[in-house]
Amino acid sequence: MVISILGLTLLGVKDATWKLKRKLSFELSDERIIQRSDAAAAIEIPLNNIESLHEYRGLLLIRGGEPRQQISVPREIDDFEVLKRELTSYHPITVFKAKVYPFSFLAVILMIGAWFLLLISRDRPVVLVAGIAALGLQAVGAYSLVAALRGKKNLRFIALMLVFTWLLIAGIVFQRVKSAL
Repeated sequence: MVISILGLTLLGVKDATWKLKRKLSFELSDERIIQRSDAAAAIEIPLNNIESLHEYRGLLLIRGGEPRQQISVPREIDDFEVLKRELTSYHPITVFKAKVYPFSFLAVILMIGAWFLLLISRDRPVVLVAGIAALGLQAVGAYSLVAALRGKKNLRFIALMLVFTWLLIAGIVFQRVKSAL
């Protein structure tokens, strides 16, 4: 059950990302690069104010402007190479090295451990502690996701789904605590 939920979530995220990439348009005009989207306001960066230009995981990341903004250009757009060549005449592309922090996967490992104990254990205190840990970690993840998406168009829908997910997990915890021997 957990694997199917994770699989469906992954497919949903991939589908949403693909749809978002298709809605993006990029334009070079009046010495500016402009990113337009149905979901958000247009982002403009003057070409002479580009602070950094990186290629990372199929994206061209452009940072600059005042206030500082970022435009992410997916490789899948038409004329990607032409846009890239035009931008490199203003600023060279540098290699982007992602920083991996040792504790970045700690929450995921803790969540997997909590779910494992919640679903496998028959001891009521262990099930209760694992359930509280799973609910707490879900709440922290939901809070960080909402904070990252603040100001986006679909935030209410996403928040509603996160609340629904949290209530579903609470129901599973309740049923497991109730049925623990």
